[in-house]
Amino acid sequence: FFTSVFLVICSLLVAKQIRFMQKAELGIDLEQVVVINGAASTHSDPLRREHFLMFRDEVCQLAGVVSGTASMNVPGQPVRYRNSNVARPDRQSNVMQEVPVGQIDDGYLETYNLKLLAGRNFGQPFRNDSANVLISESVARLLEYPLPEEAINRQVLLGGELFTIIGVVNDFHHEGLKKPAEPILFPHAHPFEFGYYSFRIKGSAEQIVKQLQTIWGKHYPNDPMDYFFSDEYFNRQYNDEKRLGMILSAFTLFAIIVASLGLYGLVSFFAQQRTKEIGIRKVNGATVLDIIVLIFRFFFRYEMAAFVLACPLAWFFMNLWLQGFAYQTPVNGWIFLLTGAIALLISVISVLSQSYRAAIKNPVEALRWE
Repeated sequence: FFTSVFLVICSLLVAKQIRFMQKAELGIDLEQVVVINGAASTHSDPLRREHFLMFRDEVCQLAGVVSGTASMNVPGQPVRYRNSNVARPDRQSNVMQEVPVGQIDDGYLETYNLKLLAGRNFGQPFRNDSANVLISESVARLLEYPLPEEAINRQVLLGGELFTIIGVVNDFHHEGLKKPAEPILFPHAHPFEFGYYSFRIKGSAEQIVKQLQTIWGKHYPNDPMDYFFSDEYFNRQYNDEKRLGMILSAFTLFAIIVASLGLYGLVSFFAQQRTKEIGIRKVNGATVLDIIVLIFRFFFRYEMAAFVLACPLAWFFMNLWLQGFAYQTPVNGWIFLLTGAIALLISVISVLSQSYRAAIKNPVEALRWE
């Protein structure tokens, strides 16, 4: 019974943490975004940006496509490039941490619904903004600009190269909630390797994907169109936690079944050992309910002891587990109340049937048997 209570609490908390991570506000909109792996055949093509823009322009003419972008990384994976040499040219010291640097284009903000807090977005043609960057609000604070507006048109050194800040976007989670949201800096650049092509869509995803495949085949005939949906890809980060939840649920169900059968057998043994006592009580006027309460009260004490011991132990271990997440679901009291209710239900079902059978026996037969 102790094990059952412990596992029920753990299972509920794991499920609650997974749900919390999947439903948390990320600062970025991943729904209805189709992501295509960049064309490998254009890796060494000096005109790969121009080829992508022609592909994007044709795709964006579809009624079900809102916008498109090419980026080095997509949400749900670490930003590959980091720079520890980020500084303001008018200050002596560098930013005291590595800053992720993600290559994006003018369609990124609209495709992922990032909020522009100050300044403007990138534009076309590319050369107009090749020396400009967008930064997140955390980068602005690292550069000691208290307000996003104060960073606009200021210069920043990135790896010894000078860029101008033209826009500040909201902080967002590029990876899951196991990690804190990181500051990020965006130069206007096409992926230097394959990268990813993302498109925000509306309407039937299946129909739009078929249209995308047709246009893809025309622009990139030598590459298969490998695609995925951004929200599903992002949630793959939580697969380990989901597997843990499934394993815990299986063990919890097994423990509940074993506890129920064990309790059922103990009640049967208890009633058999006290056949004479039950018979005497009935002869002296005890009702069926009195006998059931007698048996239930005996077992309830031990069940309460198991519950009281299991709760703090489960709380301790689950708090240790939650330390592995930068953002944690609160350990609410209702989890323990629900576990108590489940434990009480198991107890009532297990005890009631056997105690009722013992309580309705003819007391004369019980005494004669003794």
